[in-house]
Amino acid sequence: LTIVRGAASVAAAVGRPVGVALGTSSKRVVEVIHGRARTRPAAVLAETAEAVRTLMHGELGEPIVPGSVFRRRLQSPGGPVTVAAFGDRAIATAAEHADRMLLDIVSPEQVRVLRGKLDAAAERAGRAAPRLAAWLPAAVDPESESLTQILRSIVGYLTVPGYSDMFAAAGFGEAVELARSGAGSDALLAVLPTEAASTVGLVGDASAVQARIDAYAA
Repeated sequence: LTIVRGAASVAAAVGRPVGVALGTSSKRVVEVIHGRARTRPAAVLAETAEAVRTLMHGELGEPIVPGSVFRRRLQSPGGPVTVAAFGDRAIATAAEHADRMLLDIVSPEQVRVLRGKLDAAAERAGRAAPRLAAWLPAAVDPESESLTQILRSIVGYLTVPGYSDMFAAAGFGEAVELARSGAGSDALLAVLPTEAASTVGLVGDASAVQARIDAYAA
């Protein structure tokens, strides 16, 4: 309810539809930064997505939730519900409740696999598959600082299940093993080749970036 109230407040302030994106994030972000226990993340994501999708729709003056004496004082946010997904349970949640599923820092090969899982999950849920989007780093004719920024964002994914396998298969096994040993980000950055940036992003000259966009779209 607080998430949707926040979205409705922003929509009222800016005068345009506002969507909501949901994801489980990492143990480091949830527990170290936010100070919350990251327990049952897949179940909480499913429960939250279902509730948010229901609350995102409704008319002014209606009960905020069924049976409540509190009425809606703002129009519904009007935007889509997005679920960031990678694992099977999160994909099932996106297929059942989301208007869009988001992939974060993935290769075209992973997109192909995850697209198939999304389509299958949507069929099981009896819904049309939601739109699929990918959040990718991009740099056209990058300077060294741009590549370093992208590589530093990749470092945090080296120990994440699924991502670690992808980077190992792409030839970056040394960085993956070092990450598993608990090495710090600077040490990982030192051994991660610049080619890793183009494995999960749009990096290179204009023609290379266009070809990469075409590969993701396909």
